[in-house]
Amino acid sequence: MSANDWMRQSRMDILKYLPNFLSKAPMFHCAAETCNEEHDRLRLALQDLADNFFVNTATWALPLYESFLGIKPSDGDSDEFRRQRILFKLQHVDVSTKDFMNSIINLYSVGHIEEVNEEYYFKVYCIMNGKDTTTLQKLITQLNIYKPAHLGYAIYLGYSWNGRIHWNGEATFSTATIVSKKGVMTNG
Repeated sequence: MSANDWMRQSRMDILKYLPNFLSKAPMFHCAAETCNEEHDRLRLALQDLADNFFVNTATWALPLYESFLGIKPSDGDSDEFRRQRILFKLQHVDVSTKDFMNSIINLYSVGHIEEVNEEYYFKVYCIMNGKDTTTLQKLITQLNIYKPAHLGYAIYLGYSWNGRIHWNGEATFSTATIVSKKGVMTNG
């Protein structure tokens, strides 16, 4: 997934650019092969370095981006999830709009928010296994960071669409309901 289309993508063959009679000399042929290997090693190193300048193709530089942005990755996070979280943090806007809050929800699940302005809170509807408390806790942490301070929220876990919406969550204000093996806990 390299973005280095400007750079050679195949192994170098120096002899291709030189007169044929030079390749017949054993010493020159060995020297050219050594140069080919060294050129290829440098080409791959430069491509890897260039890939890590961009979050979308970074591998070994992900911890550097996370350290710079103050992100603490979990052990089970995939590189793609880490890239999304880094991009999300880099593209953060100062104002938490409805679209921005929806993008937070969709980082961890599939869902949306519904504003209840007259009661100063919003509803979070998302498809998530109630037993996946780790992902739910990450979502709650992000919501608490980015939501406006004067608003509460309620999280509704799991819904399906068949002309009607059925929610299997519990509405609470300024708290979130977490379902785990220990039962229902309220975090607020």
